[in-house]
Amino acid sequence: MYRKKVNWISKFLLAGAMFISLTALSEGALQSQMKAFVVTPQADGNESFEVAKTVEPGQVIEYRTVYSNTGTSTITGLAVVGPIPPGTRYLGESASTNVTHAFEASIDGGSSWHSEPLMRVIRQPDGTDKQVVVPPEEYTHVRWKALDSIASNGSQEYRYRVFVLPVEDSAK
Repeated sequence: MYRKKVNWISKFLLAGAMFISLTALSEGALQSQMKAFVVTPQADGNESFEVAKTVEPGQVIEYRTVYSNTGTSTITGLAVVGPIPPGTRYLGESASTNVTHAFEASIDGGSSWHSEPLMRVIRQPDGTDKQVVVPPEEYTHVRWKALDSIASNGSQEYRYRVFVLPVEDSAK
């Protein structure tokens, strides 16, 4: 079987985006660190995590980002956007965080956002419209809107997983 290693990690790390209040940005109080891990299931039902340097088709990658407040003021209004890299598919229900939040996803490159389940209208052969659930593997981005503040010297962590597609499927 042909397996091609892909260096998606650096491309993804550069593609990540976040939005915070302008006050927090001007103070330079928000620090972030993102890491990508290859997730491997173990025989005992647990999982192991190895820092991803390259990835191969068929692997599951978990992205973890920690935001830390190094300033003296509380940071509010954090919204974290995680793009789904080309050649991968988002794994539904894999997004998590340690804070109260509203989770949203996009299927149009981040132009619009909706809470799950995402819906689309499909025109039926008889001319009627039917709403159907959009499968998570069609998401292009995920977003957390933090409802909790980050106190001085506090932090928040955000995670999600993607599946690396076979090379012939990655153009889809």
